Amino acid sequence: MSWLHPVLRRVTPNHVTTTDALGRAMIAVVGRQDSGEHILYSPEINRAARA
Repeated sequence: MSWLHPVLRRVTPNHVTTTDALGRAMIAVVGRQDSGEHILYSPEINRAARA
């Protein structure tokens, strides 16, 4: 599957994420004080990881 990641990343960049981004997003979401979304999809995970 690792060979497919770069291809998908170019074709649909908002719908692909890495485990690194997932970990960063998990850390960012834990620090939130608001109720926010309970389910995050790839675009939200990538946005949280960049924050």
